[in-house]
Amino acid sequence: MMGSSIYNAGPRGRYSTDPKNSHVPNKATDPPRGITMQPSPAAAHAILSPAVSLDDDEARAERRLHRAQALSSRLSQYTRGSDRRQVLRTLLDVEYLPRMHELGGVSGVDDIAAAEREAAAERASLNGVNFMQVRDHCHRGGPVDSYFLQTVREVCGHMCDMDGVDADPMALYGGLLLRLCRSASERDALETMTSWTSCRTGELVMLPLGRRHHKPDSTAPLAEPAGLEMYVEGGNVHAKVTMRHELGLYRRTDLESGENGKAIAEALRPWNGLVEMAQRERLLLHRPGATTSSQKKKKKKGGGNNASEEDSAARRLTNIQYAALSLTRFSSGHKSFLRPWVYINVDVVERINFGTGSSVRILHVGIPEDKNRGYVLK
Repeated sequence: MMGSSIYNAGPRGRYSTDPKNSHVPNKATDPPRGITMQPSPAAAHAILSPAVSLDDDEARAERRLHRAQALSSRLSQYTRGSDRRQVLRTLLDVEYLPRMHELGGVSGVDDIAAAEREAAAERASLNGVNFMQVRDHCHRGGPVDSYFLQTVREVCGHMCDMDGVDADPMALYGGLLLRLCRSASERDALETMTSWTSCRTGELVMLPLGRRHHKPDSTAPLAEPAGLEMYVEGGNVHAKVTMRHELGLYRRTDLESGENGKAIAEALRPWNGLVEMAQRERLLLHRPGATTSSQKKKKKKGGGNNASEEDSAARRLTNIQYAALSLTRFSSGHKSFLRPWVYINVDVVERINFGTGSSVRILHVGIPEDKNRGYVLK
């Protein structure tokens, strides 16, 4: 017998004759036969989409911080024991390192011309069509010109001319350039991964792999191609931009014992304290209305609520990482080339609706088996 509802129906739609569930219909209060009572739209929305309280958000932020601290502790333990296999196993465990991280909007791009120059030096694909040839002068400060960007501008113009589409092709093109700016995307990825994978005791240091965009005059390999998909739906232009970045976890002892070791050690001196600060700032930034420590200092000095990102611990860490990267050898053919202890691939994927201005930006994390081969991963 199902439940104890007063509207339990017996065979052929009649009310049940079971004495335990018997009920005398009341025309004034009972609904007509065959009609199921439904909550109002407002009540249904409240049931299906309950409001998230501030306490719930703080609890989730606390759990994120504890996961990052647990991961840091395990990585530190296995690194001190030179157990690379266990480091890889820990990084592959989603209980410690989530595979997806939500990112904020693109920031730190002050010069659209510089963003265009970066995009002109990219290998890319546009709706499945590959543009894999890059002219050298794009890397060496020459005039901005690439077949990829020329095609993007033409596609923007054609889409904005379509019936029912009300968009400015140059504004559309500029929005795409912001998302194709590799330096801004790489910084966001590096800050997120550093807050998760860098040990607070300093055994591991996350660095981007040296690529051509870091040293345009070097013989370093080119970065992974960017991906761009564009389409029109419902009168709005939509786009999906994918930027892949190659990162590496280095043992600090390896960095400081190699070429330029003393300079690298000096650059990494404030590393330990900044890692813990960056983790806690990440916790605060995930709370609505929260203020980071750097923002509090800025506010005390009369700087207002919008503190500069340059003051954050994560941004200071990133500056240290690029300083250390500039002191390392990029080319694998060089005798002092230092391989990462663990390779990590990350994809920054953003989906944009240029009609409504809404977007979703996600960081996807992967541990490539081909680059980390030679060790038992599972």
